[in-house]
Amino acid sequence: MKLKFVLVPVMILGLSIGSYAEETKWITSSKKVCVGYGGKINNEGVCKAKWLDAEDICRASGGRLPSRYELKKVLVDCGGIIDFLQN
Repeated sequence: MKLKFVLVPVMILGLSIGSYAEETKWITSSKKVCVGYGGKINNEGVCKAKWLDAEDICRASGGRLPSRYELKKVLVDCGGIIDFLQN
């Protein structure tokens, strides 16, 4: 199973996350899609958007937003610390 994620405003990252996903791929949207769905392209060419707009941008780009679990998994795998009291 191949998954595509668009994480706004994160650039393209090649990433393999644990056994629950065979392959994940971070993608960026086109300028037309980003701006068309309420986002803005910053100086680095990265689409920045509000979370509610990001869902539409992801869908139009052929992907989806990562789940909360997937985001936590990436954070921990990269050495981050999650404050479980804050959720």
